[in-house]
Amino acid sequence: MKKKSRTWWKKAAAVLVLTVVCMLGAKGGSVEAATVKYASELKRNGANVTYQIGSHRYYAKYSERGKSALYEVKNGKRTRIAQASRYFQFQAMAEYGNYLYYTLNDGSGGCDLYRYNRKTKKKALVRRSVRTMLIVKGKLITNGFATDVSAVPIYVSRLDGKKAKRIAKNSDQAKMKVYGNRIYYIERTFNSNHTKSTQRLVSRTLTGGKRKVYGKAIKSPASICYFNNQYLIYSTGTYSSGTKYYQLNLKNNKKKRIYPSSDTINEWYDQYYY
Repeated sequence: MKKKSRTWWKKAAAVLVLTVVCMLGAKGGSVEAATVKYASELKRNGANVTYQIGSHRYYAKYSERGKSALYEVKNGKRTRIAQASRYFQFQAMAEYGNYLYYTLNDGSGGCDLYRYNRKTKKKALVRRSVRTMLIVKGKLITNGFATDVSAVPIYVSRLDGKKAKRIAKNSDQAKMKVYGNRIYYIERTFNSNHTKSTQRLVSRTLTGGKRKVYGKAIKSPASICYFNNQYLIYSTGTYSSGTKYYQLNLKNNKKKRIYPSSDTINEWYDQYYY
């Protein structure tokens, strides 16, 4: 009986150890368990910018003479993460798991996305020509730059940028937003002689399907200033004729005129592109 009891305890201990190992492995190794944290601009001194991501701080140094660089700042000490030629500009974008995602703008329209492993100190190119990025459900979503600002592609890829799938080809160079399983972005349409344009809010599933257009009744020319999954705000008119602002409910398509302050309008613009 004593021998049998000892055997039972050995089995129980083995199961307990295996369970703990599996729990630790799921916590440390699963990308789905990580939480994405996006950068906020903490301080700007000319073209030099300090970013905050969660509890971590980064400093992007811009130089027209020497080298531009990206640093991690800890206890007042800077540790260099990456370095580039003069006129290049770094921007901290987000953290996910052990990785810092950042962009490097070459000053002539090219802006590439990199990621840096904070543990191994290794960095790698993720995707070229990236304006904004989102990480949703373990997938990387990026849109880019284009000569025609109304023909910007949106891609969904692995977190390392590989196996990218284009889910849209005519988005505007504006920020994308994800609500649930749908991605929301702006499309711009033109009249036949290309003299007037109208922006539309569009959503798709994260695989690119089930395209839905909002605000079809908005008359041209019009520009969307702000949007979420409940309503959008758009403007009509010109500076000389006077700009009018409207809020459109996406559920019932009812609109109302609004009178935003100049500070609110500037905030919309900042959130729209940056």
